[in-house]
Amino acid sequence: MRGSELRTRLWLLGLLAALAAGTIAPRVVVAAEYSAGYGGAVTISALVRLTGDDYLLVYDKKTPRDDGPRMGVMTLGKDSVSTAPLPLGGAEGVAAPSDLEAACAIPGRDGECLLAESGYYRGDFGRIFHIRVTQEDDQWQASLLASCTPFPMQGEEYTTPSGVQVEGMACVLKADGELMLVLARRGTATMPAGLVWGRLQELGTPELHFRQAGEATLPRSRRPLHGRGAADLYLRPAGLDAWRVWTVHTLDLGDHGPFRSTIYDAGRLVDNAMTGLAFERERLLTLWVLEGLKVEALADPPDRAPGSVLTIGTDDEEYGGILRPLMQPAAD
Repeated sequence: MRGSELRTRLWLLGLLAALAAGTIAPRVVVAAEYSAGYGGAVTISALVRLTGDDYLLVYDKKTPRDDGPRMGVMTLGKDSVSTAPLPLGGAEGVAAPSDLEAACAIPGRDGECLLAESGYYRGDFGRIFHIRVTQEDDQWQASLLASCTPFPMQGEEYTTPSGVQVEGMACVLKADGELMLVLARRGTATMPAGLVWGRLQELGTPELHFRQAGEATLPRSRRPLHGRGAADLYLRPAGLDAWRVWTVHTLDLGDHGPFRSTIYDAGRLVDNAMTGLAFERERLLTLWVLEGLKVEALADPPDRAPGSVLTIGTDDEEYGGILRPLMQPAAD
């Protein structure tokens, strides 16, 4: 046997052993069979952990260009990763969601989530959806409970300007039982990203309404990425009525890349009896820098990945999307 053949066989044996041991994970292309465009792979624009190892995936699809489901469920099994489409029931007479960019679970309401479109497009869309996701006989189902438009129409041709489009969302349940919704606006090269928060009124009824209570700008990176300043939002509990604000800058030079994502800690959201919910701006702390990936989704880590502290989902355009848990950041 020639030396090159021996080296190849030894490399293959080593690779198979690593895969069997779980030290190397194969790249997961999310729900490629359900795609419409994007190089044959669906991209992830938002992510919610439904249970310990089940994730709601929100796909970056736009009406009328893209067909197919706007959501899916990924399950991290003992020996496999599986993905299934998640049609939205109860939406008869409602225009299909377009450009969904944000999602979050609702604390205290099992299986209930919120989804948000990025904004208005020529007078349409710009909605928040209240949905319930359930599992019966290993089948996942979603139903629409209500929808609303959180912001008035604005911008040229009644299209939301890119800098104030919604890219992330999270719900916080305060110690007094009040539920608050926090939205992240993407920003641009010349406009800082920002947060908007308020109350969800009439939640659980068809009269769902968002009432804004405050807003703040986020600190800018020392190395501006000239892309989305806030591509998603993750609020990490930091004591009673306090949450760390994690978000992600993304740089996208084209549908074939290159991409760069910087996940960072921007400060704290705190609530007190005097001021209500407020953002305490701090010096930006870089947590992870991910080369070659366009991260648009942040979520809780899975049970099957002990030691992980965050899960990411990507919108890598023509390359599709991946889901990965991350270890503790080196900056901590």
